[in-house]
Amino acid sequence: MSECSNLPLFIEVMAPTFLSEDMLFYTATSWGFENRDAINKYVWDGCCGVIFYIESMNGENYAIARAVIKRGYTEHFVNIIKKALKGLGADVTRLKVKVYDPCKCQG
Repeated sequence: MSECSNLPLFIEVMAPTFLSEDMLFYTATSWGFENRDAINKYVWDGCCGVIFYIESMNGENYAIARAVIKRGYTEHFVNIIKKALKGLGADVTRLKVKVYDPCKCQG
């Protein structure tokens, strides 16, 4: 189990939105600048940061953020992503969080 403590978590945070890709880019860029210290603290070493994009699912657009983060920071990371999604006009009352843990993968 000790080897798992060194492995990152893959996280996806999403919420419905009505904004365009252009607005997503502008907001995510300014959010990234404002939160660079937190991003550097939570994102796994060697990873590039947070990826934001819009995807259509079941006829509804979702603003999605994905990252590879260090263990123990899931709640903190979700909170700063939630702030970014709220700035994008996303409905954070319908926030969805998926965490993929490579230590719990079976195969």
